[in-house]
Amino acid sequence: MKKFFLLLIVLLLLCVSVYAQDGARTAIQTLKLNMTEEASVADTGNGYYIAVPDVDGVSYISCTYDGVVLSYIKDVQKEHSPLPLLTKNDAKRFAQSFVINVAPDILGTIDLSKAEVTYNGTFNVVYYRVHNGIVYSNNYVSLGVDGDTGDILSYYREYDKNAVFADFDNLVSPQYIFDLFKREGQLNLTYNKSVSGSNVFVYPVYTLDQTLLYNAVTGGTINQEREIIPDNYFDITSMYEKIKDGTEQNEEMLEPIEAQLLARSIPELKITDDYRIVSARYLKNSNQKYLIILNYESDFGTVTVTVDAHSGIVCEFTRTGPAPEVGTEDANEVIKNYLTDYLGEYIYNLKLSSVYNGEKTVYLYERMVGDVPFPANGLCIAVDRSGNISNISFLWENLDFSADGIISIGEAYKIFNEKCKFELKYYFDGNKNIPVYSLSSNTTGIIDAKTGEVLGYDGKKLHTAKYLNYTDLDSFYGKDIVEKMADCDIYASRGNVALYDEMLQKDYLLLISSYLPGGKPVIENFADLNDQQLEMLYNAFTAQGVLMPSEIDYDAPVSREKAVEYFIKTIGYGEVAKNYHIFDAHFKDVRSMEKDLIGYIELARSLKIVSGSDGYFRPKQNLKNGDALIMVYNYLSNLEDAK
Repeated sequence: MKKFFLLLIVLLLLCVSVYAQDGARTAIQTLKLNMTEEASVADTGNGYYIAVPDVDGVSYISCTYDGVVLSYIKDVQKEHSPLPLLTKNDAKRFAQSFVINVAPDILGTIDLSKAEVTYNGTFNVVYYRVHNGIVYSNNYVSLGVDGDTGDILSYYREYDKNAVFADFDNLVSPQYIFDLFKREGQLNLTYNKSVSGSNVFVYPVYTLDQTLLYNAVTGGTINQEREIIPDNYFDITSMYEKIKDGTEQNEEMLEPIEAQLLARSIPELKITDDYRIVSARYLKNSNQKYLIILNYESDFGTVTVTVDAHSGIVCEFTRTGPAPEVGTEDANEVIKNYLTDYLGEYIYNLKLSSVYNGEKTVYLYERMVGDVPFPANGLCIAVDRSGNISNISFLWENLDFSADGIISIGEAYKIFNEKCKFELKYYFDGNKNIPVYSLSSNTTGIIDAKTGEVLGYDGKKLHTAKYLNYTDLDSFYGKDIVEKMADCDIYASRGNVALYDEMLQKDYLLLISSYLPGGKPVIENFADLNDQQLEMLYNAFTAQGVLMPSEIDYDAPVSREKAVEYFIKTIGYGEVAKNYHIFDAHFKDVRSMEKDLIGYIELARSLKIVSGSDGYFRPKQNLKNGDALIMVYNYLSNLEDAK
């Protein structure tokens, strides 16, 4: 946004005539702006940028020469409402009317019957282009709608009128594609790994090539060349520096000078005397293995080499700039020599997986454990156009492998067909957009070969999107409040939720995390949180002193008094509330409260966050999902009243 305004200012400095251009006038009239003075217009070479002073501030427009509005930003000084007066349906109605008025040329192709609507101070409404019944997600219109007035605060159009689409009468069925997928044997048994702290775990999975596409018209497989980025391919440099002290001396560990001599002795690396050593230091990787990283520089460029201090194997090699001697060797011969001379004990357990021909020729070898590939280990090696090795990334971990007790491939295909599936989308084949089937965006296609569960990339059970369904909404006493909060994308949990059920600690912290001083640490709110997200969430609360590490219990219910304590601390009143002796008691059951929590409860009452029932607070009862939403609603309503 800032870049947009800076560019606009520069362009406006270059503008001459203000209202002479017909296209600019057309765009202003289309938007029906209330101009207070003459607009400023700049010719960008592709259209116009326009600044229009109006009664509320300044509106910035980009448009084509014939006046088609491409983007619009209304720069108004107004605080966003924590609780909007409008609903999501209201926002869609205002957005739809705006699109009909501003983009009549594309109305037949943008699907206005479906919209993605989110709220974050303003409503954001997105409509996508649909061609022949298939969503073309590259083209869309996005609008920002004021949650109180319905005014359109921003509009952006991404639309290619020249996009070419393949003609078709019929598409092959998803079942046909699955049968072909199964017949071609595209689901393969491999080993995956996950890392937890200093521990690395290996587990067998059935999975597919993530780039696999099928032509939805012909049913044929589309082969995409996989681009391979050789730099740190196996992420060997995810290490921390560790000085080798006397307690960890190991006679078998290389000294830095030995590592330097070893690196220079490998002719394929071409670390000649022209390269001067700049630094050599020890590091330790996640497997507690020492590595030595060597940095060289020369008039040609730089070289960085990472050597396993125990085995002497080169784990990483990167050259910037050309080698001192232009190579003339055949790339295949260079790779063969390196494998034979320096990786002889590994060569028979390496299988060439793919070759990518780009600026560099990149060879990717996967580690084989018996007949099962382990793509997280292996060799990625690149050769430049002169035949010199420019990159090496090698990883070989000592791990326990077991493929005992795995489900059959037939069972794996059955699970894939039930839980993973393919979806229709458009793919540009170089000439036109064609309909294709690809792996559904709601899944990873990774099936645990022992349990049959669909896994995420972290190795944990995949939690797919769970769209909210309050099962007892109609009978809940705060139905209107719950619906209002849902319009603000504020929910008690995910999936099927009973408002009268007890709220779990992890759900409560996620609910109130938006009001932490540093903001919400976890964005995804439509699926169960994975371990990494939960760790982020709880770290945010423990770092702020909202709860102690000893209180962490993800799936435990939260008592009403503890819920109030956490919330008051989250919004920054913890230091005041802990002085319980300065507060008068207003609830009849004050004697049943934890003495140290009385101040939090009384402060929450004075802030109108809680009110109790018939003079009782019931501190020991567990907080209900619906009551948690009412607490947050009360807090936000008070913020709105204080504006």
